[in-house]
Amino acid sequence: MSENVNHPAHYGGEDNPYETIKVIDAWDLNFYTGNAVKYISRAGKKDPATMIEDLDKAIWYLQQYRLREKRKREEAMERHPAGKVHITPAPTYQFPLPSTCYSCQGCLGTSGSHTCRDLES
Repeated sequence: MSENVNHPAHYGGEDNPYETIKVIDAWDLNFYTGNAVKYISRAGKKDPATMIEDLDKAIWYLQQYRLREKRKREEAMERHPAGKVHITPAPTYQFPLPSTCYSCQGCLGTSGSHTCRDLES
């Protein structure tokens, strides 16, 4: 394969232990955060003229991920009546966000304080 397809230099190259794809895989990043890391890592390297565009793309992916997670939290709060579940709001600086409940896929109660109605039955 050509160098532009298989381990291109602007993503670190095959011999680099911090090649972008290796970091994304090692950190088990999702689509949104993986793309943000990709655009940050290549900013100014693939094409110096598109550095700002690459950074804008990274920001766009992070904003999309943030909106998605915020919507999931709001939907979880709507599904559970007030007082029925303890939802700990994530600080804005915390990453990764807390895991969701395997039962309702949206409840953000932590173990020990989880009162999801699906788990009560």
